[in-house]
Amino acid sequence: SVTQRGGDSARTSHWLAPTLTKANVMTKMAIDADFKANFDGELTSTPLFLAGATPGTGRFFAATTQNDVYAMDELTGAQVWKHNIGGYLVNAPVCGNDPKNHGIVSTPVIDEAAKKIYLAAAMTDGHHEIHALSTDTGMEVAGWPIDVSKIKAGNLAFPSKVQNQRSALSLVNGVVYVAFGGYCGDGGD
Repeated sequence: SVTQRGGDSARTSHWLAPTLTKANVMTKMAIDADFKANFDGELTSTPLFLAGATPGTGRFFAATTQNDVYAMDELTGAQVWKHNIGGYLVNAPVCGNDPKNHGIVSTPVIDEAAKKIYLAAAMTDGHHEIHALSTDTGMEVAGWPIDVSKIKAGNLAFPSKVQNQRSALSLVNGVVYVAFGGYCGDGGD
């Protein structure tokens, strides 16, 4: 399984696979020639993979800037489920070549034991939500989503409309970490 960006909390993307030989890759490529995963919209996050109980029964997960989350069959790429978490922010106050649509732009994280995928998204009016979906069904987990704009520290409210959630989510000891920063630099709020 690859349940978070880079494969581990340090984001090393360091993979050791002694059985990955040129001969194995060529054979596997011939088997997978018909693999085709289709989804609508932009993808700025890294797809994730959750292995199944037996080889060949795993799923790939992709999340788009249009707030769609897809689970795809490991062997064929066929859609297992699709879940839209709601309207997405269009034309966010971004700089450079950032995506036009600004729904889910960061890489989600999967809690393999709990069979949940966590993701963060900018919604139509600019507020941010953190969602938890079942990796089996794509349905929202009870108690979710969390509207980040309603979180306060004393009298200080989270200024959601000027925040960008771009960095990949992390899961450490059962806690989901979601980082925010300004859309175009960190000036102002």
